[in-house]
Amino acid sequence: TVAELEGQSTYDLYPEEAEKYYQDDLAVMASGQPKLGIVELYEIAAGHKRWVQTDKVPYRDSQGNVIGVLVFAQDITERREAEAALQESERQYQLLMEEASDAIVAVDMDGYFKLANPKACELFGYTREELLGLHVIETYVPAEKEMAQQCLEQLREGKTLSLTRLIQRKDGTAISAEIRGR
Repeated sequence: TVAELEGQSTYDLYPEEAEKYYQDDLAVMASGQPKLGIVELYEIAAGHKRWVQTDKVPYRDSQGNVIGVLVFAQDITERREAEAALQESERQYQLLMEEASDAIVAVDMDGYFKLANPKACELFGYTREELLGLHVIETYVPAEKEMAQQCLEQLREGKTLSLTRLIQRKDGTAISAEIRGR
């Protein structure tokens, strides 16, 4: 609480880290330049740690002389935990995409491939770099290109599609594939 902190020095609160914090304060005072975005892990109680982002700004008197340091600290523990959870979710998503036994693609609203897993590249016969940016209509056999345009329109309207179609691979061969999209 505020009452517990008032009147205590950094040496009282953080005996092991106090000298480092004091040296940071002296560096800000000597340079006259703020030190912003310092992110550190604090142990606020035995075994209880919190991430804190700190800004240290020179405190000046009326003549502009640096006479101290203003410290602004913000607890960012929840943000750090959310970032870590997001990174783990992204790692799992990437693993799922890369290891899936089905071809998985994402197409933007204009019909261009924006994401393709290895099975999709294998199915279409393109490298990932070649497939990304290719228009989905280019993967339909010529006789089905009009149907492909209609499918894109239905997807734009939010409909879910499930159909079998002929895919034209990069080498020109056509293969039948079951497609689901939304």
